[in-house]
Amino acid sequence: MSLVPTTLDPDSTDILAAADQPILWLCVAGVFAVVAAQTVIYFLAVRRAAPAVGMSGGEVKSSFRAGAVAAIGPSMAVALIAITLISVFGTPGVLTRIGLIGSAAFDVAAAGIAAGTQGATLGGEGYTQAVFATVLLCIALAGAGWMLVTLIATPLLKRGTRRLESGERLAPPPQWPSSPPRPCSARSARSRSSSSRRASPPPSSCSRAPWRCSSVCG
Repeated sequence: MSLVPTTLDPDSTDILAAADQPILWLCVAGVFAVVAAQTVIYFLAVRRAAPAVGMSGGEVKSSFRAGAVAAIGPSMAVALIAITLISVFGTPGVLTRIGLIGSAAFDVAAAGIAAGTQGATLGGEGYTQAVFATVLLCIALAGAGWMLVTLIATPLLKRGTRRLESGERLAPPPQWPSSPPRPCSARSARSRSSSSRRASPPPSSCSRAPWRCSSVCG
C-alpha cells in the first residue's frame, strides 16, 4: 500500500480524502511516541531528583496524580476546539497540531493567512486539496521554529544553571589606585606648630628657677 496515493485531485474540495493519508497517520504515531518517551524521561528524572529536595516516593506519585487531574479541564477545552477543526485540518492534522501544541488560535490564524494568499477561504470557498497541503506545510514550518528554539536554548540554559549551582561568580571589577596624599604647604605646617605650642601648658616655676623654690620642690 502506498503511503501517498496518486488519486488525489489538487482541484478537489474533498479535504478529508487528502487528510486521511497513511503518511499523515504515520506522523501522528511518531509524534505521540515522542510525547510518551518524554513523559517517561521526565518521570524518571523527577524520581531521581526527589530525595535531594526531601520528597518521598509517595509525594512524587501524589504530585503527578494532582497534575493529571488539574490537566483535565484545559485538555477538555482543547478537545472541544479540535473537534470543530477536524473538517478543516483532518483528524491527523488536528492530533499533531491542536492536540499536541494546543494553540488553536495560532494554527487557525496561520492557516487562514496561508489560504488567503492563494485566494481561498479557510474551510470555505476555494479550499481545495492543494490549498490544504499548503496550509499544513505553513503551520508545520511555524511550529518548527518553536522546536528549533527549544533545541538550541535548552543546552545554553542548562549550562547557565550548572554555572550558578557551582557557585562561580563574575570577576570583580578592577580596583583603581587611590590618589596620593597631597603634600603639606609651609603655611599649614606653621599653623600646626603654632597651635601645638599654644596647646602645651606653661612650664612651672620650679622648672624655670629651681633655686628659688628649693624649699617647696625639695
